Amino acid sequence: MVLYKHFRATTFFKAFLLNAILISVSAVCAYFIHYLITKYHDKLNISIIILITFLGTFLISMIVQILMFYIFAFGGGMLTRKSPRKHYHLLK
Repeated sequence: MVLYKHFRATTFFKAFLLNAILISVSAVCAYFIHYLITKYHDKLNISIIILITFLGTFLISMIVQILMFYIFAFGGGMLTRKSPRKHYHLLK
């Protein structure tokens, strides 16, 4: 079930805009995770901080990707079909 069917990656502009939204949210979350770790856990080793930031960013990116899949049917390729499918499944 897609929540918003009218804003899909059917043109280059929409595809780039949706990808920019995905990257922007992921980058802001990565910075925020890194900022919180360095602010409250300053005695950690830098390699541990980088590892935690990487894993947190990966999880946040996956969550944002899944949300965009269910909100905008994002992830079907650079340009998708004009007529959306009736049923969307994440693991099929």
